[in-house]
Amino acid sequence: MSRAGLKFGIQLASQGLYEITFYHSYSLLLPTQWNEAETAQFEKIEAKRILENLIKFVAAVYRSIGVERGKTNCVVEKGVMPERDIMEYASYNNFDLICMSTHGAGSRLERLWGTNTGNLVNYSGVPVIAVPSGYKPLPITNILYASDLQHVEMEFPKVVDFSATMQADIELFHLKAGGEKTYSGDTLSKTLKKLSTLKIDVDIKDLEPDESVSAAIQKRIKKKKPSLLVMFTNRNKNWFQRIFQSSHAEQYSFHPKIPLLVYRKPDIVQRESPLHSVPL
Repeated sequence: MSRAGLKFGIQLASQGLYEITFYHSYSLLLPTQWNEAETAQFEKIEAKRILENLIKFVAAVYRSIGVERGKTNCVVEKGVMPERDIMEYASYNNFDLICMSTHGAGSRLERLWGTNTGNLVNYSGVPVIAVPSGYKPLPITNILYASDLQHVEMEFPKVVDFSATMQADIELFHLKAGGEKTYSGDTLSKTLKKLSTLKIDVDIKDLEPDESVSAAIQKRIKKKKPSLLVMFTNRNKNWFQRIFQSSHAEQYSFHPKIPLLVYRKPDIVQRESPLHSVPL
């Protein structure tokens, strides 16, 4: 289990007064010659051991960052596919967010395809925060919302709800392709400011002909230094393939170094996740 995701979750909970659950899905290899009673006894012992280790690990992380522990819960469950187990647990228990580290894939988000975090981002109905490995938690003070302006009137309230718990400023950033007709920055800014008392900035820029979307967002992050990047998945396309897989000769690596919060588009008719087609 990566400390980066835990540290960010702890920081987020301390700012937004969230209740936090530390969840771990595990699998066991069992000898085929064991009878039912032996198997049940072993599983009981292992579940207790794994839970105790999780509790100790969480306590150590709290001590390492000097944050007072609020209301928390530690849960371990035996499963087959961690990402599916996490999605089902979060959905069934009505969690607001899932927080995961990119540990194991590196911090470059293109490498997330096929990993637990990547699958969660692509298929989870519960919003997912992907935390770069090695990230050091800081207070969330400003949020960059990179938007395609499709259904922004339905998306923006979600960003506001999240930001309001921490009183974080919001910047909406849109990259306009050549010939695209869209809102003017002033008009959109006036409209959005009616929805919140938070500080809201709007910036609509033309995408350079030879520049990828990921490169432009990367530049914006470097310039504005936001605490968090927020994006919404695009309809009917793999989100990472659409946004972060460059079609140019140079394969630009999207490496934001800040947590990424991903929501599903509110009006999408969800297709069944291929994760649910895997037999237990």
